[in-house]
Order: sequence, then C-alpha cells, then structure tokens
Amino acid sequence: MQGFKEIRTEFNKVMSIIKKQRALVEACNVSTSAASQWVKQGWVPPSNVIFVYQLVKGKKTIDGEEISLEKLLYEGTMGKRLKNNRDSN
Repeated sequence: MQGFKEIRTEFNKVMSIIKKQRALVEACNVSTSAASQWVKQGWVPPSNVIFVYQLVKGKKTIDGEEISLEKLLYEGTMGKRLKNNRDSN
C-alpha cells in the first residue's frame, strides 16, 4: 500500500533506539520475561516508564523523532487498564 505508514507506539520508538531487551532488564531491574512481555504487548507498565525514558532521553529515532514521556506514560496507563479489564472478565 503506497502512502501507508505503520503506527508506531512510543514504546516501539524506544525499542528502535535501544535495540535490545537487555537494556530494559538492566534499567528497570526486571526479569528477561517481563521485558519480553513488554515488547510483545507494545507498552511498558507505568511504574517503569521513568526508567525506560531515562534510557532514551535526548536520543532520537532514525526518523529524527524524540520520545515523549507523556505519551509513554499514557500508553502504559491505557495498556494496564485494558489488561485489567480483560483479566476481570
């Protein structure tokens, strides 16, 4: 499809900058499986957003985009709500 642009979340942008899940594991002091789950779901829990943001603060994606702390936190908050709603049903 010409003109189609993939929708990229802030977390996807983070991963395009840091490249490896290991950086998430070390920065957030979480297990490899937790970091893998974040990558799979496309968002990071709100409690870890600031640690992830510190990894990329001031860095840009290959497209020249900076990461927005607010968008990263919003994605985490909304992702957590969706997960909680699914778990309660």
